[in-house]
Amino acid sequence: MVKEVTTPGQWLTDTVINHCQGLLWAQFPVVDGLQEIGVVTAGVFVGTPKSAFVQIMNIHGNHWVTASNMNCDEGTVNLYDSMATSLDTNGERALAWMLYTNQKRASTVKTG
Repeated sequence: MVKEVTTPGQWLTDTVINHCQGLLWAQFPVVDGLQEIGVVTAGVFVGTPKSAFVQIMNIHGNHWVTASNMNCDEGTVNLYDSMATSLDTNGERALAWMLYTNQKRASTVKTG
């Protein structure tokens, strides 16, 4: 896996991102989210996060973004995206699932 990450021009795979999320979960076990990438990408979710969450997601099949509701108002999520791309349908569904709220409307705040 080290070669995958350190070789110039290589894409980060689901395996690498899942491993990174596992390391994050081990260091921050009270943070919710951090679902396996294949589960989030396929639109199959294992329970809505009950507390503050962080989730790395693949959008458009070729770009990684991170979503988190830490330090956000209810129904709001920060989307960390180095390329400021728009979400695809699966990304929107994933955020809707993670933001399950009693609010009538949810919002996304993009941060680059």
